[in-house]
Amino acid sequence: MSADSQKGQIETLTTKAESRHLWMYAAFFPPSTAAGAFRPYSFAKFAPRNGWRTTVLTIDPNTTGIGQSPLPPAEDCQVIQKQPVHSRRLWRLEHAIDGGFSQVRAFLAAGADKRVERPDAILATGPSFASFPAAVASAFRHRVPLILDYRDEWTECPFDFVTAGRYGRQIEKFCLSRADRVLFTTRSMRDHALTVFGNQLAQKSLVLPNGVDISPTESAAPGARDESNIRVAFIGNLAAHTSPDGFLEKLAATASAQDERMKRLSVSFIGPKDPAIARKLADFPIPSLVNDVAPVPKSEVPAILAAADVLILFADARLERYIPSKLFDYLAARRPIAIWGSDGEAGGIVRRLNVGNVVNSIDELLHLVDRGYHPDEEKLAAFLKEHRRDNIADKLFGMLDSLTANSGRAADPK
Repeated sequence: MSADSQKGQIETLTTKAESRHLWMYAAFFPPSTAAGAFRPYSFAKFAPRNGWRTTVLTIDPNTTGIGQSPLPPAEDCQVIQKQPVHSRRLWRLEHAIDGGFSQVRAFLAAGADKRVERPDAILATGPSFASFPAAVASAFRHRVPLILDYRDEWTECPFDFVTAGRYGRQIEKFCLSRADRVLFTTRSMRDHALTVFGNQLAQKSLVLPNGVDISPTESAAPGARDESNIRVAFIGNLAAHTSPDGFLEKLAATASAQDERMKRLSVSFIGPKDPAIARKLADFPIPSLVNDVAPVPKSEVPAILAAADVLILFADARLERYIPSKLFDYLAARRPIAIWGSDGEAGGIVRRLNVGNVVNSIDELLHLVDRGYHPDEEKLAAFLKEHRRDNIADKLFGMLDSLTANSGRAADPK
């Protein structure tokens, strides 16, 4: 072996020995391009620059997100995937928890894989919340700090894409009692959890927001406004939790009043749609007002957003504690933003940055067009920087450094 080869091998072994090891339980991880894959991927991607390496224990590597391109492998990241298998003997437990008991067993099998070295800390991100009890068991076995990361809520989730499960509340309380740190993506979500689960969470819970991959310099520059047309755009998934029903009703009513500006208005709905919503768009009484546009590649999104006069986001009362990920794309596009529906986290952000408002009528929507775009540039730039995925990952690993340094638990020799 040459001297250079020996040196490279020694450097690799030294780096591996010095870096700390994070186990991350995540239902979604690349090559999956589902929405839930991006947060854990960013943690793994930026782990090495923070002196950590990761092993991702996952169950679903192949879910494809609409318009998403494959992500490159994260450096110094091991991925162990196990497929959930239903057990006839344990069928009564299958619906005891979000994701199913078969997912819990698959997560545990991934953690028991002989290729996996012992961790210095364990993080579980949900949904699926089957990751939480698996991480609790592994943290107890290895006697290392446990971090629970709520991308969405579990038993308090107002949407049907998360199920409480028959024993979900009891299991969630137990997992929270075992955690060393609990992460929430918004302050409202954390405050609600303190109200529901008690102030014992206060000392170990914190807000680590969702991130964005678009920097202010990467967004498409808005073109000159065409005064002859008023273009409103929505981009993303139209489903029960982002229903445009109320908007469509008021749009039809306002158009029937023969408002002159309505002749210049067009609303484009770009992206996948639930069949019921697609039918409502197809049956809209004034077809010239609405455009049903198929999903587009993510690379085309900035230019589409920049061409709009107003970007609209549908947020009913159930979304008040959440920040829809598309809001970051909207902010980077530098166009006026209308939050249609209830106030909440998203409404507070657009008002604070002076980029839009909460609206509940077509007149209020058109007022945003008349007002133009006059953001607080300093606050907007700071907000986007704070929510960059690399900066958020750095905060996570800074917390892990402190947590592992202060942990008095003895290492499991196995």
